[in-house]
Amino acid sequence: MGLQMSNMLAVPARGKSNRPRIAVAGAGVGGLALALALDKAGWTEILGTIAGDDTVIVVARKGADARKIMKGLLDLRERKRRG
Repeated sequence: MGLQMSNMLAVPARGKSNRPRIAVAGAGVGGLALALALDKAGWTEILGTIAGDDTVIVVARKGADARKIMKGLLDLRERKRRG
């Protein structure tokens, strides 16, 4: 099963900060697998995940920036592609 992690975007949350706190990742088939992996990875920036069949919503902790989480996911995807 290959996770695609395509169509990623950061959604601004209301509050004092301009930092987006929600990231949405298109995971192809395997949204649940990606969400479980993120939950177990121990990223301190991630508060939690919600998984659908092919999409994962990642919620950043207060003070964290969802764009940094997305960059981390994209970096992981690239490293996996390179082997």
